[in-house]
Amino acid sequence: MDIADKTILITGACGGIGSSLLEQFVNRKAKKIYAADLRVDGVDVFIKKYGDIIVRLKLDVTNAEDIQSCQSLCEDVDILINNAGVEFATSFLSNGSIKASSIEMAVYRWK
Repeated sequence: MDIADKTILITGACGGIGSSLLEQFVNRKAKKIYAADLRVDGVDVFIKKYGDIIVRLKLDVTNAEDIQSCQSLCEDVDILINNAGVEFATSFLSNGSIKASSIEMAVYRWK
């Protein structure tokens, strides 16, 4: 896939997979990358490293207001990488595994 001159939105951009994808898209000459995450301060590292190509965006994918705000701010997106998620690393047989897996599947932020 040709990434050059594309605008990309990455959810979960500050995690391991998200940050690796972000760097790969920069290397492949993306025009703009919306780095969306719950922890927007984690995006600062990428802004310092890559400059204005990176756009910080606070996004909780389980929050309707965040989603609507993202939708209106990111009308120019060519490629969406929906990478947001949580993982509790709970054993399937442990107490609380059903609750943990339900939260993981819903991509729900633990409160």
